[in-house]
Amino acid sequence: SKTNTRMPTTISLYLPADCLPDVQTMLRQIRAVEPTFSFAKGFDPASDSGWVPCSVIDTECGFGWTYAPCGKEREELQGQHLGFVATGSYRSCPADGICAALVLGQVAVCSGGVIEKPDCDLLYPGEVGEWVNTQLVALKASKPKQRTRKRVQPDAEALITEALAALPGARVLK
Repeated sequence: SKTNTRMPTTISLYLPADCLPDVQTMLRQIRAVEPTFSFAKGFDPASDSGWVPCSVIDTECGFGWTYAPCGKEREELQGQHLGFVATGSYRSCPADGICAALVLGQVAVCSGGVIEKPDCDLLYPGEVGEWVNTQLVALKASKPKQRTRKRVQPDAEALITEALAALPGARVLK
């Protein structure tokens, strides 16, 4: 079997210390943007780290989460008192990336933090909403539409006739 050796994609959020929103507020605000989003289990952004299972648009997914003091700030961010960094990492599933973007985007808006996209470009709080919406539109466009089959109602008379004909000694009278 072939293993996925691809490096994870990371979205980073630089924010002031102690500016994480409470989870219920964050979840309410994320659902205002994407109603199908949910965490699969309790999530505490201040103390949890590791895999955060969630779902979006009927897809089970998740992302890796860390929250810690910044090592070295980017030059453009120096002097803005953004001493902590939260990261969302994922591999190849687009839904994983959307979940990370929704959570980090919401924290950025609440905290006044700055997102560093995977391409290293910076997004300030006023730009986050448009970026997240663009990601959601792309995910919804790529998700195959579920086909619904029209259920054909069986012909009751034909079924009864067939069943009676299978019984020994039975005759069908019309």
